[in-house]
Amino acid sequence: MKIFKVLKIISLAIKHYFFKKQLKTVAKPKTMVDVPDSASSGNSDDQNDTYKGLSQASMHLGEGVVLYLQTMKTLAIMFFILTAINFPLYFVYS
Repeated sequence: MKIFKVLKIISLAIKHYFFKKQLKTVAKPKTMVDVPDSASSGNSDDQNDTYKGLSQASMHLGEGVVLYLQTMKTLAIMFFILTAINFPLYFVYS
């Protein structure tokens, strides 16, 4: 049993030595320079850790309500765009 523990420790040490995880920092593209950084990656004292990455609306209304409203907005926009695209067909078949 001790041999297996020693082999496991050795294999973990080898994996750690050869496959070190490097922190990848991604620079913002030039098109996103005006977009502010999100507060989800910061560790400030005034930030509640329970609400990482959520907007103020999500914190007060709840995540489900905000997702529903965003979905309805997207579907309404898609409906109006597809309706505008198909106006010629309405006139042809009427």
